[in-house]
Amino acid sequence: MHITTRQDIQYNDVPLDQTPKLLRLLATHDITTREACGNTVRNVSGCPMAGACQREHVDIMPYVESTAAYLVRNPLTQSLPRKFKITYSGCEADCAQGAIQDLGFVATRNKEGQPGFKVLAGGGLGPQSRQAIVIEEFLPEEMLLPASQAVLAMHDKYSDRKRKSRSRIKFLVERFGAEGFIEKYREELERTVAAFDADLAPEGQWRQAQEDAAVCGHGAPRQITPQHQSGLFAVPVHVPGGDLNAAQLRGLHDLLTKQGYSHLRATQDQELIVFNVA
Repeated sequence: MHITTRQDIQYNDVPLDQTPKLLRLLATHDITTREACGNTVRNVSGCPMAGACQREHVDIMPYVESTAAYLVRNPLTQSLPRKFKITYSGCEADCAQGAIQDLGFVATRNKEGQPGFKVLAGGGLGPQSRQAIVIEEFLPEEMLLPASQAVLAMHDKYSDRKRKSRSRIKFLVERFGAEGFIEKYREELERTVAAFDADLAPEGQWRQAQEDAAVCGHGAPRQITPQHQSGLFAVPVHVPGGDLNAAQLRGLHDLLTKQGYSHLRATQDQELIVFNVA
């Protein structure tokens, strides 16, 4: 098993004749390989401390799940010029690294204390790295899905379909300039908002952030970290290279089951975190 930088799991060395059995087994646990690769929206990633971080304004998992459910098998995402990556962070520390994503949402509050998100677009690594630009300083949560669809529509409409190496959102920022990019985004947003079913908008449980708490760190915490739930801690597990063999997986499963820990997450650093440890 390999943990990817998008918090996905790859099963390697599966014999071809056993692949259908594996896919059916995963499906019984509501796990799909649908659009894990290809020119689609890849796994929607998020802060690995979501729901536990002391600094977060909101647990971003409802937004992650709603965005993934809204976009998987969406006609707009089935033949994009190239892959597209989205991430969510629960506070301004941006531990989910929205600054290097095609689209990043960072939970925040405006001057009046209202909850919402800063929206980043056009980030990326590779040979021509670029930091994302801010396309919305503050966006209400009910606008998250229309905003996602608007940027995706720009990718579908304007990105280079002939040169894959130039077919990412960051090159549209380069092509149009920051102001031009935002102008075209606004045009698409007006259209997507008009067509959006408001009943599909995700809602989170916002709370008062503990702003003096330590930042967990981009990608994942590096040490045992107190959760906002009193007396409980998140414990990182180092996974060299992100690789675990079957014996290690079974051993980890048996250990966690024996100790009564059921909440395990993959991180963008290709590690694991065990939650709710006394």
